[in-house]
Amino acid sequence: MRRSPLCHSPPRRRRSPIASRPNCWRWRALKLFLDYATASAVSPQPFLSLGAAICLVGAIAGRRYRTPTDLRSNVYAIGIADSGGGKDHARRCVKRAIYAAGLDRYLGGEDLASSAGLLTSLQRHPARLFQVDEFGQFLKLVLSQRAPAHKAAIWSELTKLYTSAAEPYIGAEYADQKARPRVTIEQPCACIWGVTVPGPLWSALEGGALADGSIARFLVFLTDDDYPERNEAPAPMDPPPALVSALQAIARGVPGHSHGGNIADAMESSAPIHAYTVPLSPGAAAAMARVRREATDLLRSHRGTYATALFGRYAENTAKLAMIAAVSRDPARPVTEAEDITWAAALVEHCIGTLLREADRRVADNDTEAKHKRVLEIIRSAGEISRNALVRKTQFLSKREREEIFDALVEGELVTRSMKPTGTKPTMLFIARGAPEATAGKEAAP
Repeated sequence: MRRSPLCHSPPRRRRSPIASRPNCWRWRALKLFLDYATASAVSPQPFLSLGAAICLVGAIAGRRYRTPTDLRSNVYAIGIADSGGGKDHARRCVKRAIYAAGLDRYLGGEDLASSAGLLTSLQRHPARLFQVDEFGQFLKLVLSQRAPAHKAAIWSELTKLYTSAAEPYIGAEYADQKARPRVTIEQPCACIWGVTVPGPLWSALEGGALADGSIARFLVFLTDDDYPERNEAPAPMDPPPALVSALQAIARGVPGHSHGGNIADAMESSAPIHAYTVPLSPGAAAAMARVRREATDLLRSHRGTYATALFGRYAENTAKLAMIAAVSRDPARPVTEAEDITWAAALVEHCIGTLLREADRRVADNDTEAKHKRVLEIIRSAGEISRNALVRKTQFLSKREREEIFDALVEGELVTRSMKPTGTKPTMLFIARGAPEATAGKEAAP
């Protein structure tokens, strides 16, 4: 069995598994969208485009398809890139593609104002993609201990909707049933694609969202390059006809399959629906069994840590993404193949590893830990930095705090101190553990 690098420690940052091998892009709708979003972008972000594509196909496949274990195509994902890095382009491409295909009923609002608004949207159409800009700020608002009740309730509803995709969602009971009747939605498929800059997202998770598992439902797509080479001659923004046709085919579902009658076919939220079961080939079934065993190993090796919440979704998200790949390839007669499982497992593992690594580096339980991690991140980003430059970059600290943190980082063997000879007097350097040797002697810019 393939041994996951996540079993013992958060992995180092690796390039994202976009599946660039020639035989891996048989997944037609995903590939068509990725090509469209990448070619039309001034700042191409293929990994973020892949995340948006998965959420797009997941929403349009909603209530039409299911895995043999009755998992559905509802996916929550977050795309992360620095400001000005092109993170919003794929979101705009999704809107254009949906409207070009005449499937705008699958598109939810771009701002989740309240839990009631979220549920009303899904009552109107029970399979919807919600694209949320500044998702980190949204998380800070809904996860805050001081969040207004109508905002805090959004997070609770998203958590319940995620686990209700295969069954009726039954909302809260209120005393005044005439003014606020109970909401019931048959097998809702809510997909979320949120984009954000890094800072607000990681600070939002400091309130315990990692420990309680509420963020574990999200796949985290962190770009490999915040500022990629610019495309000086981007392609037109009009979605290609082949992509439009592929999305329409997914929305139609499997020809001849009865979803439960005309009302169910029309996506009425009150109509019970019979989704088409996407079968696994023998090779895919064996690959999926290996993934489940690996997930169990991961849970056992991380017992007692917040990582179990992430690994608890490892096999589930792998199965979902593999089914989305199969539907993307052939919506009329989808079959999940072994390579779908392999690709999906690698992608989910990468997303989990990203969250573990970045949380370890950026998420703190208290103010003191947050300051330590902030200083350490400054040194890590530089690789090597002089004491003078580091003092200038840590003016948010008092002199006493600064010295205590410098000493603690060195004592904890997270950072080393060394003296560099200069023409006048030696300069003290702080070097992050694991920083490339090639950086020696280069002071970071103040």
